[in-house]
Amino acid sequence: MITGVPLLLLSIAQAEPVVLVRCEARVAPCEAAQSIVWGALLRQVGVGPLLLDDGDDLPAGTQDVLTLDLAWVTRPVDLAGESWVGLVPMITAIEYRVSGSRWDPVRTWDTLGSVALYAMRSRPDDVFTLPQIALEEAVVRALEPLPRARVLPVRQVALVPVVIAADDDYRAAYGPTWPQVMRARVDLANELLAPAGIALDVRAWSAWTSPEGVDDMSELLDAFAAELGTPEGLALGVTLRPQLARSWQGELDDIGRAYRPGQHAIVADQAGIPGSDPYWDALGDASALAHEVLHTLGVPHQAASNALMSPRRQWLTTHVDRSSAELARIATLARFYEPDQQRATDALARTAEAFLADPDAQVQYVTQNAERARPAATAP
Repeated sequence: MITGVPLLLLSIAQAEPVVLVRCEARVAPCEAAQSIVWGALLRQVGVGPLLLDDGDDLPAGTQDVLTLDLAWVTRPVDLAGESWVGLVPMITAIEYRVSGSRWDPVRTWDTLGSVALYAMRSRPDDVFTLPQIALEEAVVRALEPLPRARVLPVRQVALVPVVIAADDDYRAAYGPTWPQVMRARVDLANELLAPAGIALDVRAWSAWTSPEGVDDMSELLDAFAAELGTPEGLALGVTLRPQLARSWQGELDDIGRAYRPGQHAIVADQAGIPGSDPYWDALGDASALAHEVLHTLGVPHQAASNALMSPRRQWLTTHVDRSSAELARIATLARFYEPDQQRATDALARTAEAFLADPDAQVQYVTQNAERARPAATAP
């Protein structure tokens, strides 16, 4: 018998939905569920929910609450004549009207997910079932009945101006079409950055020369920054070094490095490189690129295994949580949109205090982003 797991309590009465998390790890960790629901709500209603710990009081004035109960069930699927079995989420949603300590149910609906399959272009015979992707799709469907009118409108995207430069090895490997190859990675990276309300705006394609025989990412980053100088926005470098072996342990520092906060980042392209990790593809390169971009904006690592800012590359390291999203968006607005230096600094300080626990990290986030403020557009 499969029983439901109390997953979320969601107040939808406020402009900023409040989420109280009450979940236990089953197929997907609790942090994964939080990240998925946060991103789904942001895309649908235009504002991310406020995440609270279990036991915290609901905000004053809360009138409507939604509970989502999650259970995992197995479902068969036929693929190319072979039978597969995958895990899918069953989500039961109940909307309540809250009055004091009394919760009166208003409506109930169920959402059954579907099996999510993934196949790599380089190895099409290797097919995986991905429960967390299935959970993401099911959560989006489960939240569809929520009215958009109760919350703020969808935010416009804030653009991050970038110059992308490829080293000699990269340009030799991909030939004159290398900007198109990188454009595909940038487009994927922008999809991953969407919950933060930002997107990379490529202003120029350039070249750089990586030092001969150097594979250390810190040395490559320093050489790249010295050659590119101070850009108007961000300078993102791409190289083919180092190439990862099959025994790679998934540390993102092995293939990417950035100054945090700063203006320079570098990523080692791995997709399709002979001898590199066979389970790496263009989405992997895009997630590494987006990861390093967020570092340049002052976003630190996150502990959740499925977070885009996880220090380790694992399946589905694609979700941007609320703290990462707010830190990145405010840094982008302060650097490239806000013409008033003092207002930019004040906004950075408030954001740092809200989302960075380390006082030194707060100071670094504010001062480094404020120093690089070059407003050049109208705020979205």
